[in-house]
Amino acid sequence: KLTFAYTEQAEYSGQISLTEYEKYLEDYGFFRIHRKYLVNSFYIKEMRSDSLTIDQDIELPIARNQRKAVKQMFMDAVERGIC
Repeated sequence: KLTFAYTEQAEYSGQISLTEYEKYLEDYGFFRIHRKYLVNSFYIKEMRSDSLTIDQDIELPIARNQRKAVKQMFMDAVERGIC
């Protein structure tokens, strides 16, 4: 399976799993919101109970079983000044 990463500058693809990316990037403000999405908290514009919006008004779903953890991670990021 290919994994895709989108940045402001480019789009990348590779054979690295999202779980591996998650382990590598967790100390850099990234967290998992869904089995398909890992998000950099620096780019979150708005958070709702079941989704969040990142730059360029891209709305992404938050998995039902991740909502409580995502909300807590987001609040921690806000307190640390990341968001």
